Amino acid sequence: MNILKHLPATARPDLRAHIGRAKDFLYSNPPDLTKLDDFTAAVDAVTTARDIYFNSIDVDALGDFKEMLLESLRAAASQSRHWGWNSLTIEEQQARARADGCLNRVNKGMDGRKPATVTARQKARGRPVGSPTADRDNQLFADYKAARRDTRITKAEFLKERGLPESDLAAIERGRANARRRKAGRNALDTIGQGQSI
Repeated sequence: MNILKHLPATARPDLRAHIGRAKDFLYSNPPDLTKLDDFTAAVDAVTTARDIYFNSIDVDALGDFKEMLLESLRAAASQSRHWGWNSLTIEEQQARARADGCLNRVNKGMDGRKPATVTARQKARGRPVGSPTADRDNQLFADYKAARRDTRITKAEFLKERGLPESDLAAIERGRANARRRKAGRNALDTIGQGQSI
């Protein structure tokens, strides 16, 4: 999702800096607890930016991980035990991964990249339009097939005899594939006509 149209240019550098600080903490190994305040402030800033400028990207996983992390740190402090990334439970590790994914999505949204999928508005309805060269391909294949039956000529020789470029070999192959699909369709219809189902 491109969030650039919603996010003012003045807010972009700050948001990128907050994402960078959050990622620095998530990737620190061993965990740098001196950056914990930076991480919590960065999470709050990203969540606030989402609330104000864009709501199309879900960043709730960031807040969830922050709460889990703080609870885990409190539990470790109350038990006077060492805390590290390896002391996270499976659920906390998954929450950390989801938080990292949120940061990545916001970062990609600020890059202005278009999504890879086609939106419903852009997608044409109904059957897709056939190839603009399908008629020519089918005719070329039919002609080649007739010549092959009579003279056992190869495709390359057929094209050379007709004065066509070798690149038209692909056209013959497309025509052959179209003929195969048409024949399979006719066979299916024939079995239905004989009282059998597909």
